[in-house]
Amino acid sequence: MHVPHIDQPEVAVPGSAGEFGVPGDVFAELGTLHVLGGKQRNPAGMRELDTQWYGYGSGVAIEVADGKLTPTYEWHSKPGTFGPEDPVLFKSAQLIGDLLFACSQTEAMIFRYPEFELLHHISHPLFNDIHHAVPGPMSGPPVAWGSVPDTICVASSGQDAVMEVTLDGELVSFWRVDGEDHTGRVDMTRDYRINTKLKPHASHPNYLFRMPDGALWVNRFETRDAVQVGDTSRRIGINRERCHDGVVHDGLVHFTTVDGHVVAADTDTLEVAFDKELVGKRDDSLLGWCRGLTFVGD
Repeated sequence: MHVPHIDQPEVAVPGSAGEFGVPGDVFAELGTLHVLGGKQRNPAGMRELDTQWYGYGSGVAIEVADGKLTPTYEWHSKPGTFGPEDPVLFKSAQLIGDLLFACSQTEAMIFRYPEFELLHHISHPLFNDIHHAVPGPMSGPPVAWGSVPDTICVASSGQDAVMEVTLDGELVSFWRVDGEDHTGRVDMTRDYRINTKLKPHASHPNYLFRMPDGALWVNRFETRDAVQVGDTSRRIGINRERCHDGVVHDGLVHFTTVDGHVVAADTDTLEVAFDKELVGKRDDSLLGWCRGLTFVGD
């Protein structure tokens, strides 16, 4: 999720919970929440859709607590992993126990949370527009909950692929999310991290998740669906706008769509169980790019 340019060390959240139609006790139950995203090199609004709109210079973590926004951590990509004009920001992150799996466009990081102590930093020349990182392996049972894995898997929107790499940055597996062979499509000797734009993306995978049986799945933004890694015949059709996320909770896997809906599918039948609009449409509203979700309580 992207967050706006913030100069102040502490910013009050405008409006009351009631103004947004959200009960105040929901915010109280949330406790402390962190939102990861990017700090713009120069301030720009959501309506300023020129080349500067994506001019992020660092990743940031914002603490949301007691009605205030407080920057608590800032990430600067390691030398050799980005060019001077390349954006630097956090993409989607995954909290498992006290381990936070985060990523920039060309890196994956494992932090100890909530201290943001960097435990592992991983990058590979094939990394391009990384959107999500989770514990490996790509196939087989996942590691024990909260344990540091031997490998991580990343969703590379730029490569339209899921990759598995060791914590030392060695490539283990490379799988195109359309199920096609990558031979001849990807130069395995090239460094795609610096000054390399691979858009348009055919699929744009942006989030990885595990089903209750342990199988790894990936969503596909452009094709508006999700598939099992290694088997595209196992598919969930989102059936509306382009999608992010894939949060498994209480027998359902939940996706956000960019037009402000949460779509949930049954983890057994793979059929859509509900499609809920997040907010009512108003002429004076600016919905923005809806992405990222978490559950409050049970």
